[in-house]
This record gives sequence, structure tokens and C-alpha cells, in this order.
Amino acid sequence: LDRAVLMTGDEFDALGFASAADTGVGQSALAYAQWFQAKASRRLQRLELRRAKLRTEGDWSSVPKQTLKALLRKGLPPEYRPEVWWSILGCEAVKLRSPVSYQQYLEE
Repeated sequence: LDRAVLMTGDEFDALGFASAADTGVGQSALAYAQWFQAKASRRLQRLELRRAKLRTEGDWSSVPKQTLKALLRKGLPPEYRPEVWWSILGCEAVKLRSPVSYQQYLEE
């Protein structure tokens, strides 16, 4: 979890929502975030170990389907979401097949 979620008195949380730390719900959310921090750290470590075993860096499509499914259901750490989804959705192949880049398209 982002440290912004864990700090009291912040105006917004890590996702950009207004913080309500002074309400009962806000206190409950803060307590949950603090409790979940250890679990989030373990998940991050497991994902990094799995990432180190990839055949090609960033090629999450090579991970066995059941393993990938379990990782996705547990939740991806925010810092790895773009890499994992880019890979499993096949975005690189689509990008290579495109005759022009998105930036070139915007400039036309």
C-alpha cells in the first residue's frame, strides 16, 4: 500500500479519494490499511520472485494459466500492474502491427 493511505491527516488517499480519517469509517479504513500492509509486502515479494523466473523480462504470458490466474485474483501491486496487463493482453504485438504510433496519429 502506498504510504499516503497509512498517514493520518492526508487530504487524499493513494487512489485520489478524499480522506475521511476523522470519521468512524475513515478510522476503520486506516486500521485495515495498516493491518493489510504486511500481507501486501508478502504479495509483492512473491510477485517479484515469480518475475525473476520469467523466460523473457516482462513476458507474463509465459506464466502457466493457473498460476497467473491466482496472482491476478490476489491482486497485483500497483507498480507491476501496467507491465503485467500490457503483457497478458498482447499490447506489444498490437503496437508492432500498427502502421503508425499513437503520437503520429494525434499529429495528423
